[in-house]
Amino acid sequence: MSFLNALGYGLPEGPFPASRYRFVVGDLIASDNTALENAGVSSDTLRALISRTLQPGEQEREARMLTRDLIGYYLEEIPLNTRRILNELKKI
Repeated sequence: MSFLNALGYGLPEGPFPASRYRFVVGDLIASDNTALENAGVSSDTLRALISRTLQPGEQEREARMLTRDLIGYYLEEIPLNTRRILNELKKI
């Protein structure tokens, strides 16, 4: 998130009145549809991500998925090689 904030693509500061949000075409969209309960990210996770107070487990999972969506959107789906490079370094 620090990377995205530095580039000017960080998350809004809130408030987040809905219980769940989805990232769609460059914007956070409220998604309180119970059929999509496990989709997107909770407002608690958004607040924790912004304040850098993520809890292990579900908040980390949601934050990781959202961050991947954000980076993918702003990089226009150009793949990053960070994971591949780190895995290759581990082999050395």
